[in-house]
Amino acid sequence: MSRRLARAGGWLMAAVLLTGCAGVAPRPSRPLQYDLGLSAVAAPGPTGPTARVLVLAQMDAAGALDGPRMLYRLNYHDPRELRAYAQARWSAPAPELVRQRLAERLGANFTVLGPADAAVRIRPAGPPDLALRLELLEFAQHFDGPAASFGRLRLRATLIPSGANGGHPLAQQVVSIERAAPSADAAGGVKALAEAVDAAAAQLADWLAKSPVS
Repeated sequence: MSRRLARAGGWLMAAVLLTGCAGVAPRPSRPLQYDLGLSAVAAPGPTGPTARVLVLAQMDAAGALDGPRMLYRLNYHDPRELRAYAQARWSAPAPELVRQRLAERLGANFTVLGPADAAVRIRPAGPPDLALRLELLEFAQHFDGPAASFGRLRLRATLIPSGANGGHPLAQQVVSIERAAPSADAAGGVKALAEAVDAAAAQLADWLAKSPVS
């Protein structure tokens, strides 16, 4: 009798354990992290004392844009609502990634420096350095429908006197780029936004070539 009771008790304990395990929710997986990939610049940038120097300040952004969240809008539902992917995020704050990508692409046309390097640089005779202040206005994936999306980038570029902390801007340009996403998910949005940044860099390079201090 004692053996039967022990055996029954064992089965009961196993059933309780299995029931308890089934009731425990699995731990959520960590969000996937994305960056904008490597920039494929066709030709090396200019070098030497006669190369044109572009001083690229840190990019400013406000609100939800100033962080690593990967943002999107459902235009077919409510285009005014800014949402964030739960299982996908940028590997660094979005403004930092955009500035890095712009610096890589603009490096094909200029010697790109940060403010700290520019401050200690001995400037040779020749055309003055270009100094650019950037503000990220929009960087998000837009869904026109459940299966169709595109990436939109908007930024404000302000040309300022080289080496100055303030002063009157010399010129200003708002760049707005849209690129279709190959898939209606986070990975597709990343590809579309990377292409938008590359297109913005080309537009900025053309604008700077026609700038008042060129």
